[in-house]
Amino acid sequence: MPKIYLTREMRLREHFALWIFGQMKVNGKSQRKIAGELGLTQQGVCKKFKNQSFSFDDFVFFLNMFKPDQETIMKLVGADEWTTKG
Repeated sequence: MPKIYLTREMRLREHFALWIFGQMKVNGKSQRKIAGELGLTQQGVCKKFKNQSFSFDDFVFFLNMFKPDQETIMKLVGADEWTTKG
């Protein structure tokens, strides 16, 4: 059986998709409603989740929709610490 290795980026996308699904359930958002807000069909949104093909604009869209706290954002982007320019 061949071994399959996930890159860090692949793990982050998978984690992001799972987070979105959880937020959809908690907030009562359907794929159809999200598709309308993104300007896609429901099938297009389903394909994004299946392929975990999220763009930066998608990432921003979901952050604006579900408004996670700073710690959650850090986990979603794989950041170890939060820094700001002084």
